[in-house]
Amino acid sequence: GNMARLQAKLLKSEDIEAVKKEHQDKLTAENRKKAITAKQNLDLLKKKELDDEIYKRNKLAAREMEVERKLAEQERKDEIKRRKEAREKEIYRAQLMKERQAKTQKIF
Repeated sequence: GNMARLQAKLLKSEDIEAVKKEHQDKLTAENRKKAITAKQNLDLLKKKELDDEIYKRNKLAAREMEVERKLAEQERKDEIKRRKEAREKEIYRAQLMKERQAKTQKIF
């Protein structure tokens, strides 16, 4: 009887230890899961901040490129206008020369 009681007690304490260990393992797993989730959330937040920064920089770069494009376009238009005016002056000079030559030929 005494041996049986001792054995029962031993089994009971082993069961308690097993339950304790199981509970501890469960807590450890939950904590690990929470830590991983927290890390993932932090990583997501950092990624979002980085994405926002990249977005802002790209938007700024796009704006700068647009300004550059407009300036280049204006310079191109100005150059075309300048060339056209120079051509017109050349044509006008040529006409003046022809008229002068015609007058000169009339005189002689």
